[in-house]
Amino acid sequence: MVSVDPSEKKQQTTKVRLVQDTRSSRYWRMGRAKPYIRKLADLLPSKEKTKSVEDRTTSTLLQERFINHLMRHGKKNTARKIYGNLAKYCWQKDQVDVKDLLVEAIEKASPLVILKSKRQGARRIRVPFPLRKEQQESIGIRWILEEARKGKEKKAFLWKLYTLLTDTAQKKGPIISRRNQLMEEAKANRGNERQRWS
Repeated sequence: MVSVDPSEKKQQTTKVRLVQDTRSSRYWRMGRAKPYIRKLADLLPSKEKTKSVEDRTTSTLLQERFINHLMRHGKKNTARKIYGNLAKYCWQKDQVDVKDLLVEAIEKASPLVILKSKRQGARRIRVPFPLRKEQQESIGIRWILEEARKGKEKKAFLWKLYTLLTDTAQKKGPIISRRNQLMEEAKANRGNERQRWS
């Protein structure tokens, strides 16, 4: 029989304790479940886990948000397929990267303020409210998708979406006119700005 040094045995047990999951070990002491031994590689901080949200590019975040807005009835895989088809269509049409097109179009379509209706005595007034960056982008994405979904031609959705994105990136089309109209109304009602806190 091979004799084992007690110091080595102690080191082995401490290694197992480091790898052992704390929650499952508690149940093991209570006699309810077996200890769940995780791989040491899963516990070590990998590059993907330590990567913060700030390190991710703006285009990637916008892609995810665009796919989430594109999704209907919780079918995210379908939304991803539509986005993939849009990327192929953009490249085949004009050899344009859909990420750059999306960032530029949403930046041009995003309004800076929004008008909300407030009651003042017996009448209602429209008060401009400033928007955060995320809110601006969400409204821009929503406007683009609403305009693309108009009409009964389902087959032409990719073509509509592509034309809307290109027109908006070039500061023309229905999305830009809608944004300009909203900004003009906000300028006309800027005297009601102090009613935000009432």
